[in-house]
Amino acid sequence: MKMNKYIIMLFLLSLSCLLMADPTRDPWLVSLDNEFLDSEMTFAPIAAWESAGSNAIIDSVFFIDVSDIPDDVTYQFEGVDTPIPEAQSGEGFDNSLTFNELIKWINSNVDSELVHTQIIIPPGIYNFSDQIVMHSNICLKGAGSD
Repeated sequence: MKMNKYIIMLFLLSLSCLLMADPTRDPWLVSLDNEFLDSEMTFAPIAAWESAGSNAIIDSVFFIDVSDIPDDVTYQFEGVDTPIPEAQSGEGFDNSLTFNELIKWINSNVDSELVHTQIIIPPGIYNFSDQIVMHSNICLKGAGSD
């Protein structure tokens, strides 16, 4: 008898959800945040990743290749300005320091209000022993899945 009450309650709950659902709404569309309301788009497909990210107007883009970091891009090591090592793909290389120090350097030396930075990653497999801490207006841009 107690089990029947639970089944009836579950049925009523499911029925109320169905009755309250908006039949005109496409379940594959999601509403955009208020910051996008001034654009022509009011809905975006969930799978439309090309629309992901900021719609901010960026005055310029700064590119830096992790395998060709200029010597004047440095970090403090034991009180000395030391060039950030270039990233290396393959077994046995840990790129955590390179990526994290490069992101810190960009955050300290590039005006992220006006400049978007793309860290270019050439083809290869890059290993990390630590997490990468990102900052605003900096992105990692790989060579692609091929």
